[in-house]
Amino acid sequence: MYDIDMSETPRSRALLPHYLRKETIGSMPLDEVRIIDQGELSVHPKDGELLLDDDTPIKSRERRIRKGRIAIMTAIGSHGEKGYVADLRYAVRSKEFAEPYADEAPDDTEEMIWWQEDKKHEFGVAACVYWAEKGSKNIEKSGDERFFNAAVSLVALVDELSVQQKKDNAKKKTAEDKPTKTKLKQKSGKNASK
Repeated sequence: MYDIDMSETPRSRALLPHYLRKETIGSMPLDEVRIIDQGELSVHPKDGELLLDDDTPIKSRERRIRKGRIAIMTAIGSHGEKGYVADLRYAVRSKEFAEPYADEAPDDTEEMIWWQEDKKHEFGVAACVYWAEKGSKNIEKSGDERFFNAAVSLVALVDELSVQQKKDNAKKKTAEDKPTKTKLKQKSGKNASK
């Protein structure tokens, strides 16, 4: 038996690869679009400020944009600061936004600790884009002007995703409609038995 002195052996640790880790809003890579449910975004009831919780997990890397979903992206503003931009063009009135954390701390000590932890992860969206009015194809921008270019870039990326999604859907439909050898044999077998 070998007698190993662990105090002198350097300790190395195995680390989980980045792609296997749980991705949260706060760990999103720069300039990559992520799609979240509308309910993941909070709206402050007093002033309408958009709020995100950076600890919210991104459930999947699904790239499908549809009604009731919000596209978000981590961006660098014109002065080098980091912020988040959101594309609200697919938000719908019938879907609810999440309730933000209360502005005032609760009286109970244990609840106050949880409240402080929650508030630590809550932050405002730097800029967003949305349709100028219902049915319009013109967009409006709101928020910090330093992030408007990033918000417009997000619109372009989401539009590209939408076009790609339509192409993928068309290919899938064509593939489903296209007769395969098996389907043709089954069809000819049915016709022969008649």
